[in-house]
Amino acid sequence: MTVDLDAIRNTWLGQCGPCDASLPGACTCVQGDPRTVILDLVREIERLDAEAGDLRALFELQWTRTREADARWRAEDPTARAHIMPDLGELLRWLMDDADQVRSEVIDMQPICRAADQVVQAMQREAIRPVDRTAELALAKLDAAVRDWPRATNSTATVSATSEENARG
Repeated sequence: MTVDLDAIRNTWLGQCGPCDASLPGACTCVQGDPRTVILDLVREIERLDAEAGDLRALFELQWTRTREADARWRAEDPTARAHIMPDLGELLRWLMDDADQVRSEVIDMQPICRAADQVVQAMQREAIRPVDRTAELALAKLDAAVRDWPRATNSTATVSATSEENARG
């Protein structure tokens, strides 16, 4: 609901004549029942208050996330960035570049993970046992890392396809 402020201003706040005595205030003449106008104004205030609450919550969330990103940015070079507040555009660019770097590293790791998966599968297929406890622990860690890799990188589709290819031989 939108309140027509111009209509309210013209109807209720206009100076109507001699009773105002040229005072800069509102007219004191009764021009109708003000309750409908008051109800409309109260509803508009409630709507605006709710909207302001939503905007406050959004601002607080953005402020929290900006502080988190700022902390990551500072951690990269604590000495040089200790007393510097980055421009939001700079901070977003830095975060996007960081995400691109991580994505590139994940892509670079895919062949290594595929090869490790093939080694583990071949050893399991051939029932090859490690020669000592250290090698057995290393193989178990490698196996766990390969199994956890899709969840850690959010590359489930790529890894699932790779695992299917590896399972076929």
